[in-house]
Amino acid sequence: MLCLLCTGFMLHAGDHTELQDSVSIPLEEGRLDVGRMLGRLAEEMGLDNKQICENVDLSLDLADATDSKYYKRLAELTEGIVTFELDDDRLTINIDRAAMRRQSQHIRSEFRGQVEEWFPDAASAAAARYGIFACTSDDYYIAPADAALGERVIVLVHGIDDTGRIWNNVIPELLDHGHDVCRYEYPNDQPIVKSADSLAKHLAILKDCGVRRVSLVAHSMGGLVSREILTRPDLLNGSGSGHMNYPKVEHLIMVGTPNHGAPIARFRGFAEVRDQMVRVFSGDGLLFGGVFDGAGEAKLDLLPESDFLAELNGRPHPQDIDMLVIAGRASPFGREDVTKFMKRMRATLPGECKGCTQFETSMHNLVTGIGDGVVPLKSTRLEGIDLVVLPANHMTLIRKALPKAQQPPAIPIILKRLN
Repeated sequence: MLCLLCTGFMLHAGDHTELQDSVSIPLEEGRLDVGRMLGRLAEEMGLDNKQICENVDLSLDLADATDSKYYKRLAELTEGIVTFELDDDRLTINIDRAAMRRQSQHIRSEFRGQVEEWFPDAASAAAARYGIFACTSDDYYIAPADAALGERVIVLVHGIDDTGRIWNNVIPELLDHGHDVCRYEYPNDQPIVKSADSLAKHLAILKDCGVRRVSLVAHSMGGLVSREILTRPDLLNGSGSGHMNYPKVEHLIMVGTPNHGAPIARFRGFAEVRDQMVRVFSGDGLLFGGVFDGAGEAKLDLLPESDFLAELNGRPHPQDIDMLVIAGRASPFGREDVTKFMKRMRATLPGECKGCTQFETSMHNLVTGIGDGVVPLKSTRLEGIDLVVLPANHMTLIRKALPKAQQPPAIPIILKRLN
């Protein structure tokens, strides 16, 4: 099997090393399929490439100076990381994979911006689905100005690669308990600081609509977006009493938030596919959704060693805000179960149980390390902030896995805290 894998790699890579990649795109009578070219580059950057390949119906005559500017512009914005060689019958794309990894966030942002410039109609359609929307029993997408909101509103902030439907079981419960509710939706793959800027802008919109107090309930990365706006000096500057432009923030409830990063963020591409597929099957799919949703920068911010997390966690917790962390434990066993099991083991094994202490420590680390299956338990903790650990995974903390499943365990905790 290993030999077959190695052979497959060699056939794919040709004479190039692992850190150099190239692909040749055949020309048809001197014309280049632009969708194929952009799709190949998007794939290399970890972006959604299928929609680009299928929906860009454009070909260029590369002998024409005007048409050739497209691929030449891509070479410029990648600063030589991607280069092009034009022959009579093909365009060869050369990619320095090592340099791409080092500058991936910058390159992805530049690529996304260029695609938006070339295809503005698709970009506008994508932007229209983002913003803050009031929720009623009949419609979850009402402009705040049209919803007659009271002075206090619950604002829901979703996480990375989520369509906002993570709140589908939470919203009815909040409404039934008499709360006014808004959901904030944003390009969740963009840098977290940009998402915080956008949230601040929309909180200001709520204040203009008469809202004086808000409570933030955030899932996953949404908790980091919320902490960023609350602690950043140019926004709420560490105080819920806040800023003249924004309502007072009374609560921050974080559910499954990776406050110290999530190693699984390295595999974000799988979640992005899921995110865009959900949008498509729900009638919300958009051309280039995986590009306009952000260029994957949030994945880099979520890594445990990221500059973003170092700066965020270096700030003090915001004052005058009631904060709570709710975490999941996907493992059916807890630390107390491991301790009881090891106690029975020691009682039944003859003589000294060599290695038992090391085994018990390893089992404890495994149980707590699993966390909710996405975020390790230790990553959710914030010193001095209340923590509640519930038997659920990253999604089922607040959303039913099946329509007839029991109420997600975090919902009663959220309702109690808000009251």
